[in-house]
Amino acid sequence: MCPESIVWADLRFNRNAPSNRRLIPNGWRVEKVETPDYVSNVTARESPGLLVFEFDRPDIPSLSSLSSIRRRFAAIPVLMLTEYHSEALAIWALRNHVSNYLVVPVSQHELVGSVEEAMTASSAQGVNPIPNELRFRSIACHKTAAAVRYVEAHYHEAVREEAVAEVCSMGVSAFSRTFRKEQGKTFREYLLDYRIGKACELLRMPGVNVTDVAFTVGFNDGSHFSRMFKRQIGQTPTGFQHNSDI
Repeated sequence: MCPESIVWADLRFNRNAPSNRRLIPNGWRVEKVETPDYVSNVTARESPGLLVFEFDRPDIPSLSSLSSIRRRFAAIPVLMLTEYHSEALAIWALRNHVSNYLVVPVSQHELVGSVEEAMTASSAQGVNPIPNELRFRSIACHKTAAAVRYVEAHYHEAVREEAVAEVCSMGVSAFSRTFRKEQGKTFREYLLDYRIGKACELLRMPGVNVTDVAFTVGFNDGSHFSRMFKRQIGQTPTGFQHNSDI
């Protein structure tokens, strides 16, 4: 498999060391960039098949840039390579929908396999190269469209209905009535459904810890997450994970 193009963001502090970009086969078109702003510009211009972010030790500004770019180009898969690894960083990558997270050093076989896996998954989902915020949405004229977008961006955080109502320029009571009328369920039901849906996506990934998933999708209590998951899906998160592996 040869993706149309790859934008490779080399955001390492030490660029004297060789980049893992050298492991990419010669037949693949790779455009190297070294600043987050340039990543956005090149991605908008090229509509690549994959974004790769290479770090030695990620810092807050570089991770914030990745998150911002990920939201803007939500349809393009992201591969993250890092020399520094921690559980917190891995959870951050999950929350930001990084397709693959690799700890350096990696072999060429592992890197190429991860690239192909990310590309295959995106192709199966029907990648739309148009940035997420520019796509036409059938709900765009709804009064609660901003609430739906807010959930998509903040479901992993503590979400207050009062804050979401304010985003929609409504009082809480009016927002509650309008949301139920337009979306067919209460805002809390919608938020729960969205979080459980995201949890299902994560639980299908090999080796994912159930507790990590709970916190990643916005639950602060693993037991509460398990109860809500079973109520919505009909089985425990562990049972769902096991059945997904069969």
